[in-house]
Amino acid sequence: MAVSRRSDLLFAAILLVCGVVLFVATSAARSFPAAWQLQHEALHAVMETLGCMMALGIASFLLMRQGEEDNAYKLWPACAMLSMAILDAFHASVAPGREFVFLHSAAQFIGGVLITMTWLPERFARKPFAANLPKVLAAGCGLLGILSLLLPEILPAMMSNGGFAFAPQVLNFAGGVLFLAGVAYFARRFCRDRENTGLLFTAYCLLFAAAGLTFRLSGLWGVGWWLSHLIRLGAYVVAFGCVSVGTSADYRRILRTEEALRKAHDELESRVEQRTAELARANAALGSEIAEREKTECAMKDLNEYLESNLQKLERANKELQEFAYIAAHDLKTPLRGIGTLAHWISTDYAEKFDQQGKEQVRLLATRAKRMSDMIDGILRYSSLGRLETDKQRVDLNAVLSEVIAGISPPEHIEIRIAGPLPTLTCERTQAVQIFQNLIGNAVKYMDKPKGLISVGCVEQDGAWEFSVSDNGPGIHEKYFEKIFKMFQTLAPRDGSESTGIGLAIVKKIAELNGGKVWVESKPGEGSTFSFTLPKPIDN
Repeated sequence: MAVSRRSDLLFAAILLVCGVVLFVATSAARSFPAAWQLQHEALHAVMETLGCMMALGIASFLLMRQGEEDNAYKLWPACAMLSMAILDAFHASVAPGREFVFLHSAAQFIGGVLITMTWLPERFARKPFAANLPKVLAAGCGLLGILSLLLPEILPAMMSNGGFAFAPQVLNFAGGVLFLAGVAYFARRFCRDRENTGLLFTAYCLLFAAAGLTFRLSGLWGVGWWLSHLIRLGAYVVAFGCVSVGTSADYRRILRTEEALRKAHDELESRVEQRTAELARANAALGSEIAEREKTECAMKDLNEYLESNLQKLERANKELQEFAYIAAHDLKTPLRGIGTLAHWISTDYAEKFDQQGKEQVRLLATRAKRMSDMIDGILRYSSLGRLETDKQRVDLNAVLSEVIAGISPPEHIEIRIAGPLPTLTCERTQAVQIFQNLIGNAVKYMDKPKGLISVGCVEQDGAWEFSVSDNGPGIHEKYFEKIFKMFQTLAPRDGSESTGIGLAIVKKIAELNGGKVWVESKPGEGSTFSFTLPKPIDN
């Protein structure tokens, strides 16, 4: 707010000074006798030369800054000063005469015309022709000066009855009015942007307007003549001084910027050196890590080769063991079948020759031979789980359960209930059959109630299906919950049942191979519930 107030005061002061200058110039021109003259061509030449030099300097500075942002309008003041400087140079170099007055008046008029061009939109100053406009104007003004010197007779009369003729009065007066248009433009720009440049050009245009408007008040070499030249020189001095101060401020600002850049450069170099040292340390650590990783990769490669070799050996050994198991099973089952057949013949052909104890011994012989054969079949089934890769398929567990129940063919006193429809899974059908066959078969085999009930159910959980097979049989004591899932473990007497102790082990292995688990909940005398889960990803 304070800066704006100071700018307003400065603007008002400049207008006041220029107004006072205009008033003094008018009063002086009117108060001096018309006959008073000071014909001093040397002084006149010095004043015009000083004005030309300052105008050329200001024009050069403005043209250099014209390409900057929001400086396009400076093209027109630069062209005005350049044109006036060239014409005033010719004016200062000729003797008083027709061309002498004409060049002075033409400079005032052409400068006013170019200053008025600032009212054009700034896009005109950015057109391609704008770059060559100062050259064209310089050439045109130079040509006009040369023609004035070579052909002065073509010029209109400049003097009449000891005073200025109509033509120079019109040119200077029109130039003064056009400079007043420039005053309006730069005053408006200053009020809008609060830039010192606008203030400078306002004073410049106002002084040239005063010089043009007071030109007609006296004749050649009179008071008005000299006051007009002094005002023009003052305008150049004001503009040149402001440009010099601005250039000096820019130079100091550049020096400060260079100093700041130098400090920033030094600081950046220090940081770069520090960062380079850190990167060097990091590279060294990285190189060490890479070397260590290469050693680890070599060790991993050797280990992988070793494991692959052992895996191949293990696969061969498993294949040989599987072949051996089948061969051994075949070789073991052949004599067992012979023993069973022989025991059956003996019990049939010599039944009347055995007492009750002998018959029991023959029965035990046949039963144990069959149990041994069943155990061998169970071992083969257990060992084959997870080895033989079979294609998984969509399996309807409702159809599987019907098949299992039909195969078991439970007695009439045992009822099997299915609680709701079972889901359809994508799995190995044989494994699904084995799970339900073993669980339902055990429930039927060990049922001790006159009215047996076996229930099969399924509930959906987060990410899995939970199946259950419940019965109201004899139940199992809690201390046997883990034992019954191990190989060859059975709770009933060996000779009292045909159990091999492998069925629940097969159920556990199938569930775990498919990502599930199996467990039992039971109380003696109240029955048992065997549950197992199968993850939903198995479902389609």
